[in-house]
Amino acid sequence: MYATAAAVVMLVSVVYLTAWPSPAPARPLPAGLSRLHSGLLVADPLDNSVTLGQLQDQYVLDGSAGPKLGSVSETTAGLTVGIKAHHGWAGWFASTIHAAGPAVAWHVVISPTALHLKAKGRGLAVFAVQTATTQKSGVINYIVVAADSRSGSYRWLIGYAHGLVAGASTQVLWTSKWEPVARNSTLLASQAVTVVTDGSHSLSVWFGTNKIFNSERLVLKMPAPFQAYLEVQSSSPAYYARFNDFWVAEDAPLVLRGLREGSRVELAGGTAGPSAVATTEAVAGREGTATLRLPVPELVGTGAVRVETGGDVTNFANVPYAGGDVLNWAQSS
Repeated sequence: MYATAAAVVMLVSVVYLTAWPSPAPARPLPAGLSRLHSGLLVADPLDNSVTLGQLQDQYVLDGSAGPKLGSVSETTAGLTVGIKAHHGWAGWFASTIHAAGPAVAWHVVISPTALHLKAKGRGLAVFAVQTATTQKSGVINYIVVAADSRSGSYRWLIGYAHGLVAGASTQVLWTSKWEPVARNSTLLASQAVTVVTDGSHSLSVWFGTNKIFNSERLVLKMPAPFQAYLEVQSSSPAYYARFNDFWVAEDAPLVLRGLREGSRVELAGGTAGPSAVATTEAVAGREGTATLRLPVPELVGTGAVRVETGGDVTNFANVPYAGGDVLNWAQSS
């Protein structure tokens, strides 16, 4: 149906730079708690005014549109990826330098542009998760979640693509119904997208907290690790999209150690972008460990932890957490 800009990525652009700045920020904990392991691999709210050089510390900016047509900028409103009016299909993207996976969740909030009835052509706002082995193998297989806009209407789609070096064919796995664009709207409604894939056979996609697609029988052939692409494409019109709240975290529970057997632990009031994690509870076993299972779209946030041991209650406010985090409570007595 179309080829993403990821399908024509220049092989020299995707490099492994392990000394590059960490894509996961420091997350100070309240006194008494320490982090033995961090499950947060990437966290970028994409809500700061930064220079082009700062962007390039974390992302490769590239695509078939070329730098004369394509642009990427970040302000307090978000990361805007755009293409000027042109002829033929073209794309421009920001792809992560760092790679992760496969046992991780990929999350971003997409705000696509609306193309009205008189606008000719199509535009797509794309979130892609692609194998990071392209430089070595030439394989450009990837998962794609996109908003497809044209002629005053739009829809969302989920698919995957297979290709080698400079071409990829896309198989659409799911689409929403075509919806009309409101007359005076510029940006369509934002959509929080979360993707989990093993790169082999399984793929799950959430819109907000709703699981939209799930399969364990695909033939993806995506060697791990993976990289994310925040991307736009257009068949001719100028087109742009905005991205916010980008994170990658281990698809794993939050673990709290250092407890007394039988202690009840509760995580509540968490916030993760526009959504709040549902209250989750666990009881510490004989080894003094409580395992808190989190909904996949809400694996990253900040919440309150309550520990009840017998009649004693200890509260920790403003605890930053992520799936896969292992925290330890150093009790004074």
